[in-house]
Amino acid sequence: MFADRLPGVVTIEATRDPSIEASWQILADGLQGQRLLLHLDEFTRCLEADGILPLVTPDVRPTDIVGALPPMEPDEAAGSLIVDAGLDVIVSLAHRFDPGTGQGRLVRSVAGLADEWCDAGREPVLHRALVEVTAAAAWWTAFFTVIRHRGVHHSTLRPVSTEVSAETLESAARTAATGAALRLVGEAARGDGRDGTRLAYCRLTTAMIAEEASVGGLLEILAELRLVDLVGLLVPWRGRFTKYRSGTGAGQAE
Repeated sequence: MFADRLPGVVTIEATRDPSIEASWQILADGLQGQRLLLHLDEFTRCLEADGILPLVTPDVRPTDIVGALPPMEPDEAAGSLIVDAGLDVIVSLAHRFDPGTGQGRLVRSVAGLADEWCDAGREPVLHRALVEVTAAAAWWTAFFTVIRHRGVHHSTLRPVSTEVSAETLESAARTAATGAALRLVGEAARGDGRDGTRLAYCRLTTAMIAEEASVGGLLEILAELRLVDLVGLLVPWRGRFTKYRSGTGAGQAE
């Protein structure tokens, strides 16, 4: 299905931020891109079969949760914000491999978040960039949900066997979207002293503080390695990089 869309090289740009945290984030972004390409055939087969997804309740099909990405607008200014935040690979790969069909339950679950954080009339460029990154984060959540039943538990590396509800997956998509949005706005605020940008940053920081306490519990419910890594590495929470000090376990599992 996607053979003609495979990139020759996926490049993760070096960050201007020399901190250890920023370096870890580059590695995390590379891990996500590597996994998407590694499991693309598996994802495609599940989409084409479109059977009931195992371990998800109530019954849903892959086409119920994948899709519904908003059209990528040719907006150079919004694109620059996305690139500066290092989220361009997340956004571009989502659009490249979105099948263009499907109900897009997870993307639709984050559709109004940009409006909560940013006034489109006051900060139209930032708002458009937020729409892009939140939708892309939800799409990636859907991607790894489709193949969740074929994965392993994030700590035991044994086949995952626990069910997860569609509502929990929507919560995971919103959490991932909030983390990606905070990363975008945080970078934008570095060089933009406008009140609208600062207000969006304050709103997102407040939203993330409210969610942070529940992230660990959410990841345990999601359980599966790739889905846990996606959500856990997009969100700036206290445990974001701690489990990777001795490696990710990815080589063992994949």
